[in-house]
Amino acid sequence: MMRRAVRQVTSKRQVTIPKEMAEAVGIADSIELYLAKDNKTIIIKPLDTKNWSIAEDIIRDLAAEGVSAEDMAATFAKRRAEIESVVERLNSEIDAELDKNPNSGREFLQSLSKGR
Repeated sequence: MMRRAVRQVTSKRQVTIPKEMAEAVGIADSIELYLAKDNKTIIIKPLDTKNWSIAEDIIRDLAAEGVSAEDMAATFAKRRAEIESVVERLNSEIDAELDKNPNSGREFLQSLSKGR
């Protein structure tokens, strides 16, 4: 049986996910949002930044760059920290933009639907 919850959307387009639902799907610190092809459905999935699937891509890149086996762990940790830093900075910039203009997120989604 599918559980349902109705929540208020704030003026900043924020929504609170009920604790029991968040815990049931494993939402901790971060989520991924996807706009479905119908442009009417938003899919929310937990994002575990401590266990990214991007790890395989980082390892492939490091191997292609010729990083030695001895240096792989340290170089991987550095690269991952760099990526996490960029993601955090981008999230801060997005939050700041949404604070200035709560419709920014809607405008971005509309631009995606128009093929921009």
